[in-house]
Amino acid sequence: MILALLIDAMIAFLGIIVADKIIAHKIEAKRALILAFIAYFAVPVAVFLISPIITSLGVPEIVNMIFFAYMLPLIIWIVLSELIIDAGIKEKLIIAGIAFAIYTVLTVSGVVYMILSSVAGI
Repeated sequence: MILALLIDAMIAFLGIIVADKIIAHKIEAKRALILAFIAYFAVPVAVFLISPIITSLGVPEIVNMIFFAYMLPLIIWIVLSELIIDAGIKEKLIIAGIAFAIYTVLTVSGVVYMILSSVAGI
């Protein structure tokens, strides 16, 4: 699980760097790497901490799934990009959106997990 998150974070980092070269030209590689790693590990921690509160409020299950699968990670990517990246607001939002899209594709597809399970023979 941790190895898959590390690989996902590195892929997101590469996506941020490529997007930066196309869009902003202002992001340091160190900041992009920090953004990718913090975001990838902050989402599971935030879900762990927030899910008991949301479920105790009696929110319908479909709302929980949408919130934890899409809204919370998007919020985390946007907030972290605002805090970490030194660029204009527009560039920060574009980079956060691209990074979130990469995150969503990797999470939903499970490609990294499939590759790791085939390599490990699980």
